[in-house]
Amino acid sequence: KMKNEEQTPKEPQTEALYIADVSCRAIWKKVPSQYLSITGLFIGKVKVASYFMDGCSSKDDPKKYVVNSTLPTIKDTIGRFETEEECKQACIRVAKVFCEQLQHGS
Repeated sequence: KMKNEEQTPKEPQTEALYIADVSCRAIWKKVPSQYLSITGLFIGKVKVASYFMDGCSSKDDPKKYVVNSTLPTIKDTIGRFETEEECKQACIRVAKVFCEQLQHGS
């Protein structure tokens, strides 16, 4: 038994997987859509999060905007908000979490 324990595989070498230090600069862009006016927050070519006005929300619902993300580590629907500024802040929070998740050891 002792011999088998000594032969456990070693940790993979992290040097071989090192890619690069990436600066995450986020840019707002309109997202092409046939029916909705969608604004997305992009890091490079990756859409981190986006928001749009929900035309299906009830008239008395003050939270007319929806924030979404399609990133695998982030939940799909971030939430509903009253203003575009709140949406932008929510998107920026998603971008910060995403960049943290890219860091080694997170």
